[in-house]
Amino acid sequence: MLLALAPALAEACNDHQAPQVQARSYLPVGGLGVFSVFGARTLEAGQFSVGLGYLGDEAVCQQTAGYADFNTFFLPLAYGVTDRLMVGVDIPYSRQESDRSHADERGLDDINVGITYRLLDEGVGRPALGVVGFAALPTADKDKGLGTEKLDAGFKLILSKSLLPRLVGHVNVGYTFVGESSEFKRRNEVTGGVGVEYAITPRLSALAEVVGNTNREDGRKPNGDQIRQSDLQAVGRAGFRYIFNDWLTGSIGVSGGLTHDSPDRGAFALLTVIWPPRRAAVAPTSAPTPPGGAVPGALAPGPGALAPGAGAPGAGAPGAGAPGAGVPGAGVPGAGVQRHPQAGEQERRALYRRAGPDPRLRRAGGRLGE
Repeated sequence: MLLALAPALAEACNDHQAPQVQARSYLPVGGLGVFSVFGARTLEAGQFSVGLGYLGDEAVCQQTAGYADFNTFFLPLAYGVTDRLMVGVDIPYSRQESDRSHADERGLDDINVGITYRLLDEGVGRPALGVVGFAALPTADKDKGLGTEKLDAGFKLILSKSLLPRLVGHVNVGYTFVGESSEFKRRNEVTGGVGVEYAITPRLSALAEVVGNTNREDGRKPNGDQIRQSDLQAVGRAGFRYIFNDWLTGSIGVSGGLTHDSPDRGAFALLTVIWPPRRAAVAPTSAPTPPGGAVPGALAPGPGALAPGAGAPGAGAPGAGAPGAGVPGAGVPGAGVQRHPQAGEQERRALYRRAGPDPRLRRAGGRLGE
C-alpha cells in the first residue's frame, strides 16, 4: 500500500480500535526531486545511491503525547541502468502509536520498488519529461495496522523545467491501482504534486511542494462508521537541501495537512550518498543562443568561468541526473548556459548527450563542448 502522495494517511480517528494506516510512498532519490515530488533527473549509468531517511507524521490521531504517532525509518537504494533509466527500492520500518486503543505496533512496512525513465531532455521552451512506475509489495502485517497484505501499483508522469537561473519546477500526475480486498473497502487513486527547488547558494537550496490524491477510502466501514471526511487528501511540505560535497546530499523538511484526512503535521529527513560522483557539465537553459555566435554575456569570462574549481555543486537543470539546481558563478556566460550541479574540479561536458558537439555550448577558451 504505498501510494498516497500525502504519506501515511490514516483512517478517520476512532477511539475503539487501532486504525489501519497507509504505508509509505515510493520516494525520489535524494537530490533528484523535491521530497516526494519526482524530478526528471536520473542517476547516470553505473551510479549507485544509498540513503537513510526518516518520516514522522501525526496521522493516526490516537496518540496523547509527542510530535508524531507514525514514524518510519527507511533505506532507499537506487541504480542507474543507463543515463536515462533508473531502478530503485525503498525498505521501510514503521511504528504506529495508538494510546487510545492501547496499541503500539512496529515492523517491516510495505517494501516499495520503482523504475524511472527520462523520455525527453529539457529543451528551449520544452520541459524534461519522464515517467516512474512503482509497486508496494505486501510485506507489512495487517494485524499490526501497517498494511492490507495486498499489492498496490501505479505510475506518475514527470515534467521538470528550469524556470529561472536559480529556480527549477516539477509537476507529477499519476494513478494508483489499489489492491482489492473484502476486508478493506478502498478505491483507486488519482495522484498529483507540484514542487520547486530554489538555489540560495551553490550548496544550499530551498525546497517546497504540495502533494495530494483522491481519497482511497470508500466512505464507510462495514459497521457503518464513517471513514472518509474529505474527498481529497493533500499535504504541503517545505525545507532545505544541502550538498556537502560531490557525493553526499542531505535534506530536511516539515509538513502540514491541507485537508481533514491528511496528517496534521510531519517531519522529513534524508541523507543520500551517490557513487561514483557525477561528472560535471554545463547545460542549455530556455534562452536560445544565436547560431554560430557567442553566448550573450560570454565576451569576457570572469574569474572561475567554467574553469576547474569554479564553484560548488548546486541544483541541476531538469533531466540532468544530479542533485540540486546550479547557480551561475562570477564570469559565467549569461542567458545561454547554466552552471550544472557539482561543477568543480571535474571534467565539463554537454549535459544532454547528443551524437556530436553542440554549437550552443562552449568551454573556457572557446573549445566546443563534447
